[in-house]
Amino acid sequence: MLRKLCVEYGVIPTSLILQHHSITLETDRTRPQESGGCADIYLGRWNGQLVGVKAIRTSERDSHLHVLQRIAREAALWRCLAHPNVAPFYGIDREQFELSMICKWMPNGHIIKFLGNNPNASRPPLIADVACGLEFLHSDLVGIVHGDLKGANVLVDEQGRACLSDFGLSTTLYNCDTLNTVSQHTGFRSTIRWMPPELHDPEMFRLNSATPSKASDIYSYAMVMWEIFTGKVPYEDVNYDGAVIRKVMSGERPQRPVEVSDAIWSIMEDCWKQDYRKRPPIWEVRIRLEAEWYMQFPCGLRTDTDQAAEESGIGISDIGQRSSSSNLLQRMQQRYFAGLGRPVRGKSAST
Repeated sequence: MLRKLCVEYGVIPTSLILQHHSITLETDRTRPQESGGCADIYLGRWNGQLVGVKAIRTSERDSHLHVLQRIAREAALWRCLAHPNVAPFYGIDREQFELSMICKWMPNGHIIKFLGNNPNASRPPLIADVACGLEFLHSDLVGIVHGDLKGANVLVDEQGRACLSDFGLSTTLYNCDTLNTVSQHTGFRSTIRWMPPELHDPEMFRLNSATPSKASDIYSYAMVMWEIFTGKVPYEDVNYDGAVIRKVMSGERPQRPVEVSDAIWSIMEDCWKQDYRKRPPIWEVRIRLEAEWYMQFPCGLRTDTDQAAEESGIGISDIGQRSSSSNLLQRMQQRYFAGLGRPVRGKSAST
């Protein structure tokens, strides 16, 4: 309901706004810890715990109130979610900066920074974490398109687990119709390097706008897999975004890392296929990865409505679109769900 009110009437729930004087900065406000495409990130403290203070940057034509109204929808839903692979979001502060979002502080930073500091870290668990977080967002229970999946938006917590952040924000802060022309810069390169061809040129694919979708998230997920394996950003040797776009539109993808097996490379190639309609859903990707790595991904889903979900009898097999032409995948899926035996704790995206 909160999300619906935010969308239809521009309502900003008071529950999203944190109490006055509840946020303190632990670092110099002129020196952010990180700078992203639409925000500067500072270390702060809230309720006795360290938090990330994401100070939103706005264009000259946008008032902070207007931006707040636009992000309220995604923020209202994000605050209700709880999943081990989704960065916790606590609320919005308007005192330290004009507009800032308060999230859990991740001491290891984004995943590329983490891998730089821990080059021997095992890659499969991190790739599994990202898959589980994305499957949670894409599930029928949540129904969120991330829209800006890249290494800079995958954070690593104190236990070394990868967590998704900033989902939905880039497409909220920037008009979807102009995503293909907006250069959203991270600390490394612009978001263009993770964007699929249909977002660069929607007309070529008979789309009305460059609106991110689950299929575009899948493409970006393959690029994140490549980042995790290599510790580099896609097309690292290409300096100009225009040259990157030409490569993407011509079907050229990053080179295969030497440590990637045939089966894993096949998954990545399926995920970044040129035709968005031929990319697999994330649940199928996760099952194929499990089969290759002989591991069971800890993809339990939960939100703050645990008891209601348990009473409703919703099972983890109810999540997402469970259809595939492959009998093998169906058998693998049935074995996985039967062995897991764990209820989904979630709620409808319409609430």
